[in-house]
Amino acid sequence: MNEYQTWREYLIEKLAADHKRAVDYLDVALEEYQVDRDAHLFLVALRTVIESQDGIAAIAKRTSIDPQALLEMLSSEEIPHIDMLSTLFTALGCRLSIKPLQNVIPKADKDYSVAPRENVEMNVEVATE
Repeated sequence: MNEYQTWREYLIEKLAADHKRAVDYLDVALEEYQVDRDAHLFLVALRTVIESQDGIAAIAKRTSIDPQALLEMLSSEEIPHIDMLSTLFTALGCRLSIKPLQNVIPKADKDYSVAPRENVEMNVEVATE
């Protein structure tokens, strides 16, 4: 049995051993962000998954992002733009997708509609390819 110094080390090892578990972990983190809007916690989860899937240096190389810039982005209090998230998720072997929420009335901070709104319920989900 391995001895771990921290919960995070244990989690990284478990996520490294099971790609589906890593994707599911990221999916839950994204769902929680959608509810809580806690960017810091989402970015901690994203960094944990990145570290479990070859590490910061390897993901930075795959995405052509400077490793220091990637670390700074993951340490920020702001969620990266969707194109950056898409790039990172692709490097992690997953993608953003939309799926309906169950028993939720959609509510947005602002009305971005151009045409009359239909009662559409959507959620962002991380899915494996």
